[in-house]
Parts: sequence; structure tokens; C-alpha cells
Amino acid sequence: MNKKLRYSIAVANAAGKSGTSCFHSNHVLVFLLTKLSFFFVLHIERYRRKTAHHLRNLEECSSNIT
Repeated sequence: MNKKLRYSIAVANAAGKSGTSCFHSNHVLVFLLTKLSFFFVLHIERYRRKTAHHLRNLEECSSNIT
């Protein structure tokens, strides 16, 4: 009985540890994806503003030429 009890406790501990590590890795994955998506949105927004600024400068230059 003592061996069975120890085995069941070991199995329960292993299951608990794997569950928490799985939860932890999922949490880290969600955190990294959130950071990555925020970085991409920020980068795209910055690129869009820069492109709009360049287009305005290009329009001004072309209107000055004609």
C-alpha cells in the first residue's frame, strides 16, 4: 500500500508540474505574441506616417516644378 501511495503521489506531482509548465509556456507564448503584434503595429504606423510625409513632400516638389 505504501508503494502504491508513493507512486500515486509521484504521478500527481508530475501531472501538476507538467500542467503548470504547460500553462507557463502558454502564458509566455501569449505574452510574446502580444509584444510582437504591438511592435508590428507600431512599426507599420511609423512607416505609414513616414510614407505620407514623403508623399506630401513629393507633391509639393512636383507642384513647384510645374
